[in-house]
Amino acid sequence: MDADDLMSPTRFEKQKKILDEFPDIDLVSTGNFSISNDSTCLGVRSPISNEVSLDDLLNKRGSGVLHAAILGRKEWFLRNQYNTGLQTAQDYELWVRTSYNKDFNITLLKEPLYYYREEGNVTSSKLLRAYGVERNLFHKYAGQNKKQLIIKSYLKTVIVYVLSLIGKTNILLKRRNMDLDEIYKTINQKELNIINKIKIPGLD
Repeated sequence: MDADDLMSPTRFEKQKKILDEFPDIDLVSTGNFSISNDSTCLGVRSPISNEVSLDDLLNKRGSGVLHAAILGRKEWFLRNQYNTGLQTAQDYELWVRTSYNKDFNITLLKEPLYYYREEGNVTSSKLLRAYGVERNLFHKYAGQNKKQLIIKSYLKTVIVYVLSLIGKTNILLKRRNMDLDEIYKTINQKELNIINKIKIPGLD
């Protein structure tokens, strides 16, 4: 979890309940609210399914797996190490590799239990490095549609490069999120009120 992000007061409770009730599940992630630097809510992202396959990961189908919202079993992380040689997309590489090896037992909660501070975080340089990593993964793990995935990745690279040149990379962040409906607005405001009242020893 990033130091400047927030989370729902009920996040750990709900994720741990899944791990306690389903011993075959190793990882639990959630949906998220996207927030600005002043904690204004910019939108919401929720998984379209509680499962994710290798094909979903390679084709970037759905909202993906939010790394920062992961709660998992220690044993899983001990047998599945991050590739620390990568400068970016270490999480995506780990998901693809373990899914390919049939060891990615994850469930996704649709509830937005994580508050991801994304303003200024979606940069062209970070995206371009990530696209380079994903093309390497396509070469290694993709099947028959490998060529199609690689071409699509290069097209995204061109689009990001052009948006960067004209100063419009903020469009990418807006496209990632859904607008808030009244239910999500109510949840968001209620939880932020609770979070803002929390006293942190030594800081408050």
